[in-house]
Amino acid sequence: MAAGLAKNLATIPQLRTFSYVPEQLNPPAAVTAVVTVEYDDDFDDNYTVEFGVLVIVTRADARSAQIRLYDYLEAAGERSVRAAIDADPTLDGSCATCQVVTGGSEQIVTVGGQDYLAVEFVVRAMS
Repeated sequence: MAAGLAKNLATIPQLRTFSYVPEQLNPPAAVTAVVTVEYDDDFDDNYTVEFGVLVIVTRADARSAQIRLYDYLEAAGERSVRAAIDADPTLDGSCATCQVVTGGSEQIVTVGGQDYLAVEFVVRAMS
């Protein structure tokens, strides 16, 4: 599922995507990681995975960095994370359906000794 999620996000112009936590970044980038897995949540061997998707931008100019993050938070548009995921909710056939549950939590993250500005999305996928 993580690879399908990264593939959906790669449709956003100039956004580099990772289905793993990279050692170094060249932002803008989206990093996907599993947050939780619920097994047998419907007593039919199906399961639900919640992913954290961290969209990361450079902090060279704080104002423009925040504006870029707001574009990713939009519900629609070419840079919208939600729209990119909604375009193929089966994540390239790796799940039955998925949806963006939340977006927000603007934060500073450090990757490879470099500070970046980021916003986190929670994506729920069901097998």
